[in-house]
Order: sequence, then structure tokens, then C-alpha cells
Amino acid sequence: MTKVHIKPAATTRAAYEYQDLVGIEVLIRQYRDPELYTWVLIEADDTAYRALDDVVAARKDGSFEFVQVKFTVDSDRYELDWDWLLAKTSKGTSMLEKWAKSLARLGPNEMSSQILPACLNELARRVNAWIVLRHRPKQEFTKLSDQLLSISALMDKEIVRRTLNYARGFRKPEPHGSRFIHLLDDAQNIEGLQLVLKTLSGAKWKDHRRLIRDALIRAASFKGAGVRELVLLGKESLSAFAACWFLWRDRDAKLEVHIPPVPSDIIREHYSLGENEDVTSFFYEAFWTTLYLGFHAKGNYSMIHLEFGESDPGWLPLGLAKIEESARDIAEGRLAPTFSAVYAEAVDLDPVQWGPAPEKGYRQYRAFNEALQRIAVDLHFLGLSDSGNTKVPASELSVVRQSAHWSDKLWVIRNVGNRIPLLDKEGAAALLTDEVKDLLSNVTEFNERSERWTQLAGLALIYKDGRQAEFLAHAAECLVGYGWRKDLGAMDVLDAVVELNAKDPAVTQTRLETLVPIIEVITEYTDGDETNHVRSELIEVMAKVAPERLPSLYKHHLSADDYSYADECLIELAKVMDLESPEGAAVPRL
Repeated sequence: MTKVHIKPAATTRAAYEYQDLVGIEVLIRQYRDPELYTWVLIEADDTAYRALDDVVAARKDGSFEFVQVKFTVDSDRYELDWDWLLAKTSKGTSMLEKWAKSLARLGPNEMSSQILPACLNELARRVNAWIVLRHRPKQEFTKLSDQLLSISALMDKEIVRRTLNYARGFRKPEPHGSRFIHLLDDAQNIEGLQLVLKTLSGAKWKDHRRLIRDALIRAASFKGAGVRELVLLGKESLSAFAACWFLWRDRDAKLEVHIPPVPSDIIREHYSLGENEDVTSFFYEAFWTTLYLGFHAKGNYSMIHLEFGESDPGWLPLGLAKIEESARDIAEGRLAPTFSAVYAEAVDLDPVQWGPAPEKGYRQYRAFNEALQRIAVDLHFLGLSDSGNTKVPASELSVVRQSAHWSDKLWVIRNVGNRIPLLDKEGAAALLTDEVKDLLSNVTEFNERSERWTQLAGLALIYKDGRQAEFLAHAAECLVGYGWRKDLGAMDVLDAVVELNAKDPAVTQTRLETLVPIIEVITEYTDGDETNHVRSELIEVMAKVAPERLPSLYKHHLSADDYSYADECLIELAKVMDLESPEGAAVPRL
């Protein structure tokens, strides 16, 4: 490739121009054969297409073409070869790895028989290479291994069997087994779950077998299959959730239940800034344990509460009391086990906002929120009575969405992740419509908007809503206006101002009056990566087309304490001003 001489701040622009040329080549093929493609998208958003995002073309036969473009401004110093392609980033993945995983998740159902084996083989090759070389930290191998598990969970019993044997080969296989079971649960892979249940024998795997039975209840309930044929009673203890599923249908069912111990450090001064899975699980298990005891209780009964000791327990006791109250009301027949039940019951519980509340209480409340969503989904499966109608009704979703403890945004993210069409079409359509209205009525960064539009497109695809093309078009518009992580489009607009000024300087003033207020706040509606240079480029453009305005721009930057930009105004003014004028004579004295 010919060397490109370009200033550092605009290096990425050259890469995008090269990528545009590749995209234009695809468009030319479409021009020559109008029946070839349905649509072509350049610089698609990662959320939908993951790492396969440079040029995406949907063929009219239902297949897709993914073109990845990699560009170097100096092929002698920065060569793009196989070593570069296979090298791992700081996150522990190579380019080839990212592409393989993205392809597996993206492919249409009818292409899964071709895509999944290819992705699995590539990931398996990478795993084997790591095992032989052992040249990377353990946590990087764990990430690679998780990718292999996620692909295998979508495949047939034989692949599940081989992957399970692989997972059991770790020195501490239990976490990998749990991860694989959760992935099979999301994939609703009933045959895979049955195989794992049969294979994991012995006391060592008792907890995992309970997880599998829970997953089988969810998958079978959603698909309208016979749960009792898949989960047999009397063999060993069930989780409280599984026990409640059977007891709801037969209060005299003979079963044994495992009640997990309360974590010893559930009350602590410092919680994770992200998820606190132990606290979420505590709330979740407290609900199902209370419901199980309520099903078995004769007459009045009371719960034995956890002793929190002398330390401040924070907000947690409030959430626990509400969880137990909901479970008791269901057990005693005052509340139906539906998707909306726990949210309706928590109507008198105030949400905890970040900032005013202590951080401990806020983190505990976040874990409570996550537990509510899990409980709501499992309560839906428990209460199902019609195997032909297993979706969450729109009326239930409407009640839930009015709760202060519910988040449409978080539901969309998780639903797009697990790809289970749990909502009915009416409810999903209402959710999508409201999310679109909210997105259109709020100002956010372009990259965030593009990601959000793509999430909504993913949700529309899951529920066959028909609006996914519209939402992807919005995502593409945001990318065109913003670029990926930097607002390179603004530089192109400023270049155009210079070129148009040579043809028609009369309208330059109007163009600048429109652009300057936008560019002056560009770092407020973008992530700031390289957008500082856009403001510098505005100063350069001003010097070329309206140098008489530089003093006022200089004064503006001084008043805003933007001294570096003020200096740039002064430098550009010195380049173009008449040094014989009074202003020019004054410059050397500054």
C-alpha cells in the first residue's frame, strides 16, 4: 500500500476513507446487479454485529456478507500480517477470535449448521494453541474458554458432551460447569441440559444438578413441554424454586428441598461497583425459601430472620422484608404468581437513588432490583397453566413497567443477550414504541444512541416486530454523524466550508454562525476522543475564510479559560494578519 502522509490527528480519517472505498466497491456490485443485495451498511454498530462491523451486506437469498477492513498509514513500519491478526490484545482476544465469535452469534438460524461448527473449530484451535504455549495469563485463557462454552451451548448433544469433558478437565472445574449450565439455560438447549444432568454424577456435582433441573423447568415451561417427564421427583433434593413449581400444582408432592446457607459476609462495608451476585442470590433464595415454607405451613407461622449483628445492615432488611411479604401473600392465596406480582407488591417501597443514599444501601438496592427481575421471570413460569400460551401478557408487562423498581433499558439489554422471546407481541411492540419515543426525545452522545438503536433492532428481530431495518437505519445515521468513538464528520464539514468559500464567500458567514456553536460544545455530546482537535481545526478554518473573526474567538476562549485554544487563535492570526497594521505591531508585545 502506498504510504499516506497525514497529520496524526487525522490518521483515522484516512482509514475511514479507505473503508468507504471498500464499501463503495460493494455498492457498485449492487448497482450492476440490483437483485444481489437487500441493503448494505458501512460501519455497523458493534452491539448488533459485534466485531464484524466494517461493511455488512444482506443478500436477497437471506445470507450475509461481512467485510473487515484494516488500514495502515505506513506498511513498512506497521505491517498487517498474520502475526498481527493472531496477536492478542490487552483484553485477551485476537482479531480472528473476535470475528469467529461474532460470526457464530450473528448467523441466521438456517445457516447455523455451517456457521457454528466453523466458529467452534477456530475457538478450539485457539484453546489448544494456548494449552501448548501457555504464554498468557490465566485470566486471558478463561475468557477464551468462556467463548468456547458460549458457542458449544448452541450446538447438539455430541458437542455439548465434548465441551463438558473439556470443562471438567480444569483443576477447579465447578465454576466452568456452572457457567456452561447457565449458557445452556439461555440457549434453552433441553437435550444438552439432559446430557449434562446425566453425566455430572456424584456428591461433588449436587449443586450443579439442581441448577440443571431449574433450567429444565424454565425451558420446558416456555416451550410447552412436559416438565414432569424431564425433572423426576424423589431422586435427590431440589432447589426451593423447583420445589415450589411442583408444590403449586400438588401440595402433597413428596420432595426434598435444599436450602442454601446465608453467605457469611452478606453485610459488609464495601460492595462491588458492578454486580454483587451473592446479594442478588440471597434475595432470590429468600423469596423461594419463604414461599416453600408457606406452602408447607399449617396455620399461623413466622420466619426466623437473619441476625445482622451490631454492624449497620444498610438497606438490605427493607428489601428482605418486602421479598418475604410477597412470598407469604402468594403462599396464602392473596397474590397470584404472575410476572407482575413482586413489582405490584413493592409499590410502597421507595427506590434508592445514587448520591443521596449511602453507597452501601445503593449497592444492596441494585442487587434487590436484579433479584426482582429474576423472581418475576420464574414466577411467570410457576404460574403458567396453558402450555399453548407461555408468553408474558402485555397487561402484565404494563403493570411491571409502571414500577419504580423496573428499568426498560436493562430489560432490553438482557433480553437481547439471551434472545428468548418471553414477551407477547403486543407487549414487545409497546415496549419498543415507548423506547423509541424516549430515545428521540432525549439528547445523548452519538455513539450511545447508535448502540441503543441497535439494541432495539435486536429486540425487534427477536419478536419479529418488523422495525429492525428502521432502527438500524437510525443507528447508521448516528454513526455517519459521529463516526465510531470520534466525531470525524465535523472535520469533513469544516473542510467543505473552506472549499465552498472559494466558490461563494458570501454565504460563509452564515455557515460559520451555524457551525461555531455546535463545535464549541462538541466535547459535551461526544466522548472527547479527538474532538478537541475539531475545535483546533475550526480556528484554522476561521483563519482561512474569516480572519477578522479571530480576535473575537480569541476573547471568547480567554473568558472560558481555554488558554490553549486562545494561543492557537493568536498563532493563526499572526500567520495571516498585516504586521504593518496597528494590531500587527501590537502582537510582538504580547
